Amino acid sequence: MLRNRFHSQPYPGIKAATPHVFLLASQYFLEGVAVSAGFSWPMQMLVLVVYNSTRIFALMEWVRCEVSKVEEEFHGSSRRLYMGTVLAVVNLVYWGFNLFGFLLPFYLPTAFKRYYSEGKNVKD
Repeated sequence: MLRNRFHSQPYPGIKAATPHVFLLASQYFLEGVAVSAGFSWPMQMLVLVVYNSTRIFALMEWVRCEVSKVEEEFHGSSRRLYMGTVLAVVNLVYWGFNLFGFLLPFYLPTAFKRYYSEGKNVKD
C-alpha cells in the first residue's frame, strides 16, 4: 500500500521544489566548472546572472501556483496555504534583490572593471 502511494503521484512539495533544486545544483556545478577551467571574470559573473534570472522566472511560477490555490478548492490547511504563499513571495523578493540590487548594479561592474583594468596596471 505504501509502495503504490509513493510511486503513483509525487508529493506536491517535491513537485514544487524540483525546479529550484535543479537550478541550484546546476548553478553550483557550472560555477565550479567556470572557476576550475579558468574562465574570465565576466564569464563567471554571466553564470551567476543567467541562473539568477532563470530562478526569478521559476519563482514567479511558484508564486502564481500558490496564489491560484486560493482561487481553486485546496484540500490542505489554511495555515499551510498562507505559509506557502509567504515563502514563495519571500524567495521572490530575496532573489530579486540579489539580482537587481546586488549582482547587476554592483558585482557585475566590479567584475568588468577588475577584468579590463588588469592589463593596464602591469608595466612592460
